[in-house]
Amino acid sequence: MFHARIIPEAEMSGAEVEFSGEVVPYDLETLREHLLQMCYTQGALQVQLRAAAETHPRIRARLADLGQRGINLVFQGA
Repeated sequence: MFHARIIPEAEMSGAEVEFSGEVVPYDLETLREHLLQMCYTQGALQVQLRAAAETHPRIRARLADLGQRGINLVFQGA
């Protein structure tokens, strides 16, 4: 299980979003698409990801290209 807290760097009031799911390809792809859409409309994002440490490599692998698009991933243990 993971929990993502998505914060636009512009910090627009009420723009923060939370997203949770399982560490499975479908949920990670859904998160990725959501982040790309938010980045397109809101600009740069910071994403605080809370998940078990052993799942971090799988999550990083699925979301690896997002850093090039202005999305900063910050991992936290569960």
